[in-house]
Amino acid sequence: MQLGLTEFVSYLATVCTIGVFSTGIPTVLKITRKGNTNDVSFFPLLAIFCSCTVWCKYGLLKEDFTIISVNLIGIVAQAIYIFIYYIYTHNRSALHRQLLIGAGLVFPILFYIKFHVEDKDTALLHLGIFCCTLNVISYGSPLVAVAEVLKTRSTETMSFPLVASNFVVSIEWLFYGYLISDPFIKTPNVLGVILGTFQLGLFFKFPRKKSSPTSSI
Repeated sequence: MQLGLTEFVSYLATVCTIGVFSTGIPTVLKITRKGNTNDVSFFPLLAIFCSCTVWCKYGLLKEDFTIISVNLIGIVAQAIYIFIYYIYTHNRSALHRQLLIGAGLVFPILFYIKFHVEDKDTALLHLGIFCCTLNVISYGSPLVAVAEVLKTRSTETMSFPLVASNFVVSIEWLFYGYLISDPFIKTPNVLGVILGTFQLGLFFKFPRKKSSPTSSI
């Protein structure tokens, strides 16, 4: 059976996105080896979990199996990472506050869509805007990394494989959004491609290691 272009792109985007989700594995292995979470930020894990949750709901409303499946896998993966983080953290009160913030962000929109919006098109519009906004906000973390690179003139703080994989995934989802004519998938991934292009350019502009001043004798 031959795959159409849309199906091929959807499978490719799904596989590559799952690959990006798997980048959390080294992080949790590092946590288990050290026995603490002192130098590991919880925010990325929570942000991806919240994003996958609302996008999964969007996929259910849209009846799009690709969106449902990839985000369901993301929910499971991030839930496992969060559970491991919770076990090893020494500051659970701070973690509880972040979890409450995440719940306060996600559950109101899900409650609103479930019980206060009767029209499916309106629900898709409102949830799509929310998903889009959440994705745009999530670009704040990479922008902080970009600012650090410009300040130090070194890409030491950025992971090239992660930047490259996010760039490729953004292109794939942008193309998928174009094929199914979904502006809520296209918009955040346009920004993702632009940000990814800029980040990749930094690796060519600045060295991987911080330059140290040479001493003269």
